[in-house]
Order: sequence, then structure tokens, then C-alpha cells
Amino acid sequence: MKALYSDFFNFMSLKSRDFFRKHSLPRWMVFAFDGSVVFITFLFAYVLRSNFVFEFPLDTALRQGLVVVGVFSVFELIFRAFAGLIRHTTIKDIFNVLLTTTSALAVLLVITLAGKVSFWHEAFNIPGSVLLIHYVTINAFLIISRISVKMFYEMVAVRPVNKKNIVIYGAGAMGVVVKRVISGDTENDYNIVAFLDGDKKLQRKNLNGIPVFSPEKLTESFLEKNKVKTMIFAINDIAQSKKSDIYRSAVELGLEVLQIPIVSDWLNGSFEIRQLKKIRVQDLLSRDPIQLNMKRIADGLRDRTILVTGAAGSIGSEIVRQLTRFNVAKLVLVDNAETPMFNLENELLEHFA
Repeated sequence: MKALYSDFFNFMSLKSRDFFRKHSLPRWMVFAFDGSVVFITFLFAYVLRSNFVFEFPLDTALRQGLVVVGVFSVFELIFRAFAGLIRHTTIKDIFNVLLTTTSALAVLLVITLAGKVSFWHEAFNIPGSVLLIHYVTINAFLIISRISVKMFYEMVAVRPVNKKNIVIYGAGAMGVVVKRVISGDTENDYNIVAFLDGDKKLQRKNLNGIPVFSPEKLTESFLEKNKVKTMIFAINDIAQSKKSDIYRSAVELGLEVLQIPIVSDWLNGSFEIRQLKKIRVQDLLSRDPIQLNMKRIADGLRDRTILVTGAAGSIGSEIVRQLTRFNVAKLVLVDNAETPMFNLENELLEHFA
């Protein structure tokens, strides 16, 4: 029975994932849904105010409800609370909802006060208690509905595969960004086991539900116990020597080390999982990479006769290839290996004859 349930869940997850990948609610539909919810919850606010006794004038409540929907719709268009993908709801989306409802409440209270003073039509004379009840209920419903869709999507649309257990080195701002990107991508292959950070203020705490440990926790027993084989380095502002030490320690433990690009290299201003790169040999050097002044080198080599000894070797031949990029007067190549020299000569003739 358990196996049958597991197969059914995996089947439904696959179908749901495919559906969510191919479809998303049009913005106009989200806009219409929000407007309908505003209208229904406004009538519900009247019911709550009267303690579930239907003694209020329904026709007046209906007209007032249309006024409320109209004001709400204006601010929803201004703050674009309908524009985000519901299944990827963020704090910013929730904030836009609150901005919309709060602004609408403020305008409706002004309309109501003006209506009482100027004896406007009863459609503009909405009881303040109804507006406040409606403000609470509409916020609760819109926020809970968005979060529920997001949770449902994350529950059924996560790819049912064995993911790689990883640790993230760095529990600061960059670490949080990496965690958020990984958690938000249901197609990723990573499961975050822990954060590692040298800041004692962060250690022994949880960051978005994930424990933060000291780097000293990174031992063979810890890796074996948690089946961790990959580490993501999520710190950009760090001394090169310290970065190299961390890399060496991780590599000695058999970890695959990935690093995030610098912020200026992020795609469209945001980091994506596919931008993670494996450690390079240059990253293990205990010094910063040397930046060559190519203009000065070119000026120094211009119109010179250059002698290269050992020109047919692996290093010598590469030096020759690099020298051909500059405007030198003559290259004199010397080597006692006849066959490699013959091959190098043919290569140069092929490119520059």
C-alpha cells in the first residue's frame, strides 16, 4: 500500500510539475480573482459586523461593494499586486498586496468621511467598522491564498529525484541569496544540509531553517554522516589567501567546490544556479591573479628581434604563439628537437604564410 501511494504521489508530482512548467495564470485572471475576493469579503465584513444576522440593507451593501472594488482595482493597477507569479510569491509580492489594500482603505475612509459631511449617496457612506473588518479579512485571504499556492507548488512540483547534499560556505547576504535561488528552483539537484561561517555570532543558529556551523565542523565524519560531496563557496569579499586555505581544506576532504560569480557577472542582475562554476587552479593560488599590462608589453616588443630557446617544447611553443600576437620584427626559434620544430614551423606557416 505504501509503495502504491509513493508511486501515485510521484506520478501526480510529475504531472503537476509539467502542468506548472507549461501553464501559469494570466495576469487578467489574477486581477479578476482579486477583485472577486474583494467584493465577496466586503459582503462578509457586513455579515460579521451584524453578528451573522442579515439585517443590513443588501442592495446598499452591493453598491458599496462595487465602490470598494473600483478603488481597490485602481491601486492594484498602480502597485501591480497581480503581476507576480503566484507560485513564486515573495515578500515583495506580499508587500505590494499590503500597499494596495492599505491605500484603498485610506481612500475609502476619506470618501466615507466626505460622504457623511456632504450627504452623498449612501453608496459612498460606508460604515468605518465594515471597512476595518474588510481590511483585515481581505489581507488575510489574499496573503494566505498566495502562500498556499506557493506551498502547494513546492510540495507537488519538486522533482522526485535523489538530490546531492551540499553545504554552503558563507551565511551572510550571498549565502542567503544562494539558498533562496536553490530553494526556488524545483529543477535543481541540491539539498542544503548546513551553512558554514567563521562569524561566531551566526554559529549555532538557524538560517531559514538550516543550521549554521563553524568551519571546523567540516570533517570527514560530518561529510560521511550527512553524505555531503559538494560545497558552494558563497563569499566574494574575502582575502585571497584565506579563500585558498578554505579551498585546499575542502579539496583535501574530497569535496567538489563550486563558487558563485561576482555580482557584476550575474545574469540580468540576478544569480542563477547554472552560473555556479567548479573551482579552478587559479583559485588555489595564494596570491591574486597577475593583471598584465598588454599595451606596455606590446610597446616593448614592437619592431624587436626575439630569440626563443627551447621553442619546440610545451612552454616554448606557447611563448612563440603568444609572441605572434605582437608586431615583432623577427622571431628566431632554437631547439634541438627536429620533429617538434618541424611541426611548429608548419603550424606557423599555416597561420601566417
